Amino acid sequence: MNLGPRPTFGVKSPEVKQTNTKRQEFGAAWKRQTKKENIDFLSIRLQLTKEKLKALLSSVEETVTLNLVAFPNTFKNEDDKRPDFKLYEDRE
Repeated sequence: MNLGPRPTFGVKSPEVKQTNTKRQEFGAAWKRQTKKENIDFLSIRLQLTKEKLKALLSSVEETVTLNLVAFPNTFKNEDDKRPDFKLYEDRE
């Protein structure tokens, strides 16, 4: 027994939001070592657009938190000056 389409009573199906799958790059990090003690550390360079910086500064809070994630640079070679990691804004 086919009852046909059922009434939805004005309810629309939920819209599926498309998210941007590409992360915005915020900087890079290089593995380094101190000369005297041979202690490992990271040298980090951040690069923010003016729009992102303005958005961060427009916050009403006293401090602003920017969550970043670091992924290994797959294009890095042995003696290459390219960064070891690329930094992106974290998606929650």
